[in-house]
Amino acid sequence: MSPLNITTHNSNIIDIFYQNTNSLKRKTMNFYLNVLSEDHDVIVITESWLSYDITNNEVFDARYDVYRQDRVLINEKGNEKRGGGILFAIKKTIQSNPIPHMNIHTPNLETLWVKCKIFNQEIYFCVCYFPPPVKTNTLKTFIEQTCSQNNLINANLMFIGDFNLKEYGHPDQDNSTRITELNKLTNFFNLESYNQIKNKNSRTLDLCLTNLSQNKLSKNKITNIQIEKGQGLVPPVSDHPPLSITISLKSTPTPNTNKEPNKTNLNYNRAEFFKIKEEIKQINWYNLLECEEKSTDEKLELFYNKINEITNKYVPKSKNKKIKFPIWWTFNTQKLFKQKERLRKIKNKSNKQKDKYQKLRKDCKKKIREDYSKYLEDMSQNIKKDSTQFWKYYKTKRKLIKHKQ
Repeated sequence: MSPLNITTHNSNIIDIFYQNTNSLKRKTMNFYLNVLSEDHDVIVITESWLSYDITNNEVFDARYDVYRQDRVLINEKGNEKRGGGILFAIKKTIQSNPIPHMNIHTPNLETLWVKCKIFNQEIYFCVCYFPPPVKTNTLKTFIEQTCSQNNLINANLMFIGDFNLKEYGHPDQDNSTRITELNKLTNFFNLESYNQIKNKNSRTLDLCLTNLSQNKLSKNKITNIQIEKGQGLVPPVSDHPPLSITISLKSTPTPNTNKEPNKTNLNYNRAEFFKIKEEIKQINWYNLLECEEKSTDEKLELFYNKINEITNKYVPKSKNKKIKFPIWWTFNTQKLFKQKERLRKIKNKSNKQKDKYQKLRKDCKKKIREDYSKYLEDMSQNIKKDSTQFWKYYKTKRKLIKHKQ
């Protein structure tokens, strides 16, 4: 049901979306449908408020590997505390691995570390959430622990999340104890701050700190990082504007460098099994394999070569489809999505293009919701006649996948 590999990963551009959602608990369906309408490479969420009873399949489709740290903390009365929770979702086309031993999960701080291979380089992402009020000692402990990690020395790093430092970015507050501690982190790893977007109170609570521009990620290519105010996957919180982060490598592209060969699969549904059976019967295996000069490995290779020869002869090949949308998307929705994505990827859009993109984005969301509602309605009406479709849908939504830690 999910749009697998809607676009082939562009090796020169990474699209990262960040949002403090202030709880996804009652917004999972809205969030899920909006994720479907976009094509972000990475999605970072703070204050998810998610718990173990909500599976990854309820908030993300099959394009993504999802790493979560849910905030399940107990207060003095023995009840679960609300709030918190962070997650990092990344396209399965990008290699990624969690680093659980570096994560922090306390009432005063949550961090989630993931190592990814982007631009053919290892990049460490650290998702951070500092619940207010942020204590200086909390920052100090986090920075000391981070700077003591030998694997981060000279590494490519990005810290992204809700730091809740209301004085950050105000020149008259540069000498505050909390900013002094944060500067130790930026100086140690040579980090730059890229988010200049202010909230309703002219503060920048959500930070993106990285050294990717200073480190050479690719030969003869310049790393460019841009942050714009994003459109929320759920209604934005006024204190935390969503961020659209683009990391790109600028250079003259080499023709066909990024083109992948068309992969093919053997289509056994159309195989001529009778002919395969008859041809295998005609083989004199004794004459083919009986040779004292050949080793066992060589004979095994001869056997497989013969089987593969017959298989290729009678089993047709079919090309992998590069585009696969949810089964409930209509042709018009697919067309609208493609138009919207083509326009989204145009950098330095004119005002006319920006207006058109916003309209397409709004129309695309509307069409996806309409298609989804109709799909559910048709499925519920036919459930007595044929429940197969319902149970298939149910399994995709409730399939238990262990949260990657």
